[in-house]
Amino acid sequence: MIPGVEITDNQANLDGFLGMAFAVRGPSTLDETVIDPVTGAFIGERETDADGTVIGYAAARSFVVGALGQT
Repeated sequence: MIPGVEITDNQANLDGFLGMAFAVRGPSTLDETVIDPVTGAFIGERETDADGTVIGYAAARSFVVGALGQT
């Protein structure tokens, strides 16, 4: 319900995870933020050109660890 923001993909797949993408259209690109629809966590972003070709994307993951310095 935010003016200029639209749901663009309900099955966006980034780095093996499905999410929901919402986007803002620019003059020649579509910039999408992808979230996990269950948790609301940010899982990535994607940019496409006017033809729908993906020109850039990033995937993000976060984890809880037992102590500082652990991965």
